[in-house]
Amino acid sequence: MTILRDYQSAGCSWIEASWERLPLAGKRPAVVYPLPTGGGKTACQAELVERAKERGWTAAVMAPGIDLCRQLRARV
Repeated sequence: MTILRDYQSAGCSWIEASWERLPLAGKRPAVVYPLPTGGGKTACQAELVERAKERGWTAAVMAPGIDLCRQLRARV
């Protein structure tokens, strides 16, 4: 389990709720949640992967560099 700041936890909860709302509206559950540099995007991604795994889902995460991929893999 990743330790998140309050705004990160709120964002992850919003995204998780979107996973359920969007399909009901006939839309694909794709969500964009921007954070500034140092905002904890990797921590949020790791948390969301864990939440998806708890639901029995698979998750794919893309990152713009091998270093970020390694950083994320170490957290999940």
